[in-house]
This record gives sequence, structure tokens and C-alpha cells, in this order.
Amino acid sequence: MSHYDELGDENQSPNEQAEELRVDTNQANEDVHLPNFDSTNGLRGLCSLMIAFGHFLDFYSPNIRDEEPIKDAKLFPSPPYLLPVTMFFILSGILYGYLYHDKWDDDRSCCCGFNGCSANFRKFICKRVLRLMPMVIFGVIMDLGYYWTSSGQWGWYEKFVATLGTVGLWSSATMSLGPDGPTWQISAMFLSYLLIPMLINHFKPMNNSSLNSQFWIFSAVGALVLVLIFAGIPFIFIHILWYTRVWQFIAGVVLGVYMKKNAAPVSPLLTDIFTGLWALYFCSFPVSINLDWALEFALTPLLAVYVYHLCLLPSNSGIANRIFSTSVFQFLGDISFSLYVLHWGFFANCTFLLHQKYLNKISLDKDGNLCEKGDMDCTNVDKLYGIDLIHALWIFPALILTSWIAKKVIEEPCRKQGERIFLG
Repeated sequence: MSHYDELGDENQSPNEQAEELRVDTNQANEDVHLPNFDSTNGLRGLCSLMIAFGHFLDFYSPNIRDEEPIKDAKLFPSPPYLLPVTMFFILSGILYGYLYHDKWDDDRSCCCGFNGCSANFRKFICKRVLRLMPMVIFGVIMDLGYYWTSSGQWGWYEKFVATLGTVGLWSSATMSLGPDGPTWQISAMFLSYLLIPMLINHFKPMNNSSLNSQFWIFSAVGALVLVLIFAGIPFIFIHILWYTRVWQFIAGVVLGVYMKKNAAPVSPLLTDIFTGLWALYFCSFPVSINLDWALEFALTPLLAVYVYHLCLLPSNSGIANRIFSTSVFQFLGDISFSLYVLHWGFFANCTFLLHQKYLNKISLDKDGNLCEKGDMDCTNVDKLYGIDLIHALWIFPALILTSWIAKKVIEEPCRKQGERIFLG
């Protein structure tokens, strides 16, 4: 993020990398349109912040009225933060498909040697491990106490396996959420990395019509997930499709390869309209129905087209493009990887810090209303606490500061060390 700075193998901005590739591959064509990745960096920052805000409301219910952790006698609802997760995978696939388009000629390395493993591919994977694992380990350490002391459906054996899987970037293969829960996305992304050379070299020879067909095939996997859900298929199969999300990444790779061949300026109308509707949908969560569980799959093609258009908007074109390119969103984009990895453990430690004196347990009756004194049918809501607004207000600035420090102290040094070792 940048969201993993997935493309950030070299110490360059996304636009600098794109410029370098353009000069290498398109010197004879002065009319080639260069994608603008500044706005997508800002989009990553916004998505990370949305996910963090959603998880904040999974931990806490702000005392928004009369010091009660309710709104109209109901718990403060969780906002729709799954669409940003889908955008992460699509955007990562687009960036790899475009920026690494010419990096894997005749190299079909895949899955750590299943289809051969070149020295170039080994360097790439090792750099990815050094780029991701240290921050994941730090996030796991932050959340370890909360994870192992909390009750839930997993026993000590499942927690032990999930912890090892998370640290080893294989959380998505353990079938259970490990500590620092959101890191399942990073392990899912790591699984996608193992396919990159094979995918790019598979799609490169295709014409535009074939690429269009491939995009719709992989985008349609989301519809299969919805069919499985409504058909009552055992969750294990849905879990595999959901937690790996490789199909969304592949749809992005297809668009990245297509962009390399057909990059051209686009109108900002689509991105501005969609950004506005998305903002309204997100901000209306206190009074609307959260449909993210369905929309993140059903809208995969639309989300992919949205991100694709955002990449191709000319500088200063469109309202959304200009907003995402501002210094605030660029800063959030720069720390988005740290923000994403650390926010869960940060909230968990705030729970320990504020527990007893500043937090109150939430108890509901069978109708979902806040229990009153004397009620007999009350049940505590597990892992959810009421929090005073004054504490809710300092948590996010502290989280952003912690993420920035982690980027400077852990993320950047590890990235540069990986470059020094594997780039000579």
C-alpha cells in the first residue's frame, strides 16, 4: 500500500516507475498516455482509513448520546468497509500487470518452483517477504495478548496454527483468523505474488477481445460466491474463495496488461459519480443496511473499471482525482501499509489501556436493546465496549502517528535492506 507499496521494489514513486517503463518500452511513440498513479495512492490511503474506522466500531461503540453506547436503543452499526478491501486487490493487480509487464519475458515461474523458479523470481519473492513480514510480525506482537486471552470459536491449537500462519504470510491457508486479523489480506496478496510471472506472460500475447473476455471471467467469480452463499454450500468452500481473493487480483492483472497496450485519457465523469455514490453509501451506514458482503462480490467488475479509470485520468482532471492527489491523501497513501497492518493491534492495546476505568461492557436484551437496571435476560456483547467520545477522538491521531513512526523505523529500512541484498 503506498498500499503495500507492492510495486515499490525500487525507491521510486509510482509515477517515476511508470515513467521509467514508458521510456524503456515506448520511446518511439510520443503519444503514449502515461497513467497517473498519484490518485490511486490517495485512494489506498482512504481505503486503509475506512477499514480502520470500520474495525474501530468492531471494538468500540461510541457513547454518542447521554453517555449510552447506543443509537435509538441499538448498537452503533459497523460501516461498510469491505469494498475498500476489494479495491486493494484489484488495484494491486492493475499495478503489477502494468508496471511489471516487461519484467518477466519468457519467465513462467510460479508457486515457489511448481513450474520452475528463476533467479529473478526468487529475488522478487524474497524482496516481498522482507517488505511485508517485519511489519506483519510487529502487528502480530501488538495483538498477541488480546488474541490469546479472548474467547471465541478457536481453541489453543487453532490459535497456535493461525499465529504461525500469520507470521509466515500464510494466514489465508489456515482457515481461521490469526492475531492481527486484517493481515489475512496481506497473506492473500502474498499468495497472489506467486502467480505474477505466469499470469503476465499468459495474458501478454492476447488481443484486446481476449483480454476483455478474461476480465469478465475472473470478475464473475464473485457471482459464484453469492450463489454458494444462497445455496447453503458449506462455508469452507466460500472461505477459500473469499479469503484468498486471488481472482480479484487476477482481474486487476488483466486490466494492467490491457492498460499497457491501450492506455488513453478517460473522462472523469464515471470516477466522480462513483466516488460520490460510494461516499454517500459509506456515510449513511448509521441508517442504512450494510450490503458489503454481497456488493464486494457483485460489484467487482464495476469497482475494477472505476480503479482503471482513476489510473488513466489526466492530472487535475475531475473532482475525485484532485481530492485523492492532495497532500493529505498522499500522506495517508504513504502510510497506508503501516496503518492497515497496525490498526487492529493498536485498538486491542487501547482496550487494555482503557479497560475498567474508561470502557464499559455493553449488555443487550433479547430484542437487541440496551439493558436497564433490573433486566434479567441480558447478555454481554463479546469484545465490544462503550467508549467516551473524548477517547474516541484521540485514538485515530495516535494511530496515524504510530503508523508514520512504524513506516520510518520498520517499513522503509526493511524495504531498502531488501533492495540492497537482492539488487546488489
